[in-house]
Amino acid sequence: VVAYGGFRLAATISALVFVVNFFISYFLIRMDRSDITEAGDREIAGAPFRLGDALMPHKSPTWPKVSHLMIQRLLLGIGMVMFRGSFTLFLSHKFATTPQQNGYIQSFTAFLSTVSSTQVGRFSRFYPNKGMLMCRACILVVVAELTITFAPTLSLVYVGLVPLSLAAATLRAITTHLCIEAVSAGERGEVMGIGQSTLALARIIGPQASGVA
Repeated sequence: VVAYGGFRLAATISALVFVVNFFISYFLIRMDRSDITEAGDREIAGAPFRLGDALMPHKSPTWPKVSHLMIQRLLLGIGMVMFRGSFTLFLSHKFATTPQQNGYIQSFTAFLSTVSSTQVGRFSRFYPNKGMLMCRACILVVVAELTITFAPTLSLVYVGLVPLSLAAATLRAITTHLCIEAVSAGERGEVMGIGQSTLALARIIGPQASGVA
């Protein structure tokens, strides 16, 4: 399992992280959202700022509403950082790619991410049930990562990057959408801040986990 500079192990763990994300999506994301009253918005807007809530978001009154989404966001971030952290090393070890080829592949990945992000809105219209969309996107990530990991040729790596970029862009957009929809208008700024902190934490943990693998 430990091959190609540890990439195979890192990619396998990353795929397992998205398996966990699948179950979180399936069991914890509510399919219907209860209406939030304007009184609730006014209550949040009139609440004083507490430094403790900013430093310890789990004590914030909004945390119970989005805790499962933030955990999923953290796992999603760790999984992608682990995969991408060893990706270039994997290409160099398995396919003996040159720095120029690695640059082309990274540019191709960035292009796919850009195109995928612009198409998420159209794609999500076919899935009124956002929880089911997240489940299928997680499955697509697992399949794509395993395809890339065990690809016998570089051409198949390029093929695997297409669904991986689409699924990753979908997961980023849907988790953000669900976090916003889970709270009132007055709480959205706080939730977005917690979400950014969660991704920053994933960027700290991901490279360390990938290095150990």
